[in-house]
Amino acid sequence: MKLFYFIIVWASAVICILPNAAATPDDALFGSRSYAMGGASRALAASNDALLTNPAAIGVIRGYSSIDLLYSFTNINNLGRFGINVVDAKAGPVAGGFAVTNIRGSGNKYNYFTLGAAYPVIPNLSLGISVHHIRGTYHAMNEDPQSVKLYSGDIGICAVLGPYMKIGAVYNNLAKDQNDSILPATIGLGTSIAAEAFTLAADMVMLAKNEKDKSYHVGTEYIVANNIPLRLGWTYRRYQRANDKNPYEHLISGGFAWLSQNGSLEASCRRSLARDNNWGCLVAMKLGF
Repeated sequence: MKLFYFIIVWASAVICILPNAAATPDDALFGSRSYAMGGASRALAASNDALLTNPAAIGVIRGYSSIDLLYSFTNINNLGRFGINVVDAKAGPVAGGFAVTNIRGSGNKYNYFTLGAAYPVIPNLSLGISVHHIRGTYHAMNEDPQSVKLYSGDIGICAVLGPYMKIGAVYNNLAKDQNDSILPATIGLGTSIAAEAFTLAADMVMLAKNEKDKSYHVGTEYIVANNIPLRLGWTYRRYQRANDKNPYEHLISGGFAWLSQNGSLEASCRRSLARDNNWGCLVAMKLGF
């Protein structure tokens, strides 16, 4: 009963901060769990997705290590993505990982490299940093393809508050050497609650140069029969049109996985409610070690 009331209070607080309009940077680097849960991942621990969204989250829960392989496709721009990321949070006091992502389609052909680490400064509180390197050919809307070689970095914090709740905050792409169309500087805030088989998460992300330009992400997960997570998500964000006007859109997402002691097989999908041709899918395999 206490958990029920806690969820009601938590959800009410999240709903109260939702705005009338929002916007978002690109979220093409989400993993399977984040993709299905609407991109709400900045306070989710024990997931390789955190390496790319909030590196501090990989250091909150110790004792896991895994390799993720994934492929995704986005229909609206024929963009394909193949990625691998590795996280080790049990070999020593510092949790660490790296990710390599290859993105191709619509004139794009580049690699995205990430190296991150997190350290629990006190019990239940972790600080994390990551560095990124992008190189290849990038094609932004309404621009000619360009050769890029960029560096950036993130800094984040993640904390466990009691038996159910986690909070996270991250500043993404804080480095000076960046292209705003590829590596926009953003500030992300997230919270999640998890109890046994149920998880609920919500994030807000805003552009550092314009705090009014925000996106909102909500996701939930329920594990059936101890090994089948079912996931749903919602995103509210701005998108760019060819005429440079930036309206807003709702996206719904979902996915499932099959878990075993050695890893998992996962599938996720997402669709815009504003643009019928804006849909995507992702498949992934996780291997524990």
